[in-house]
Amino acid sequence: MRIVSADWVVPVEGPPIRDGAVAIDDGRIAAVGESSELGEGERYEDSNTRCTPGSETVSRSALGS
Repeated sequence: MRIVSADWVVPVEGPPIRDGAVAIDDGRIAAVGESSELGEGERYEDSNTRCTPGSETVSRSALGS
């Protein structure tokens, strides 16, 4: 299982998660939550980054762009 985390995770359903993480298992999103619960795994350290779980991958972009 791969874990990616960022300052913000923006799930398809539900509010944005500060210090969030996404667990990916076999190419599919297995869980979305706080990094304190799922672990940091691969952390995107850019200032004010967000992970947006997509249909096939987790992408990142700077907030406000």
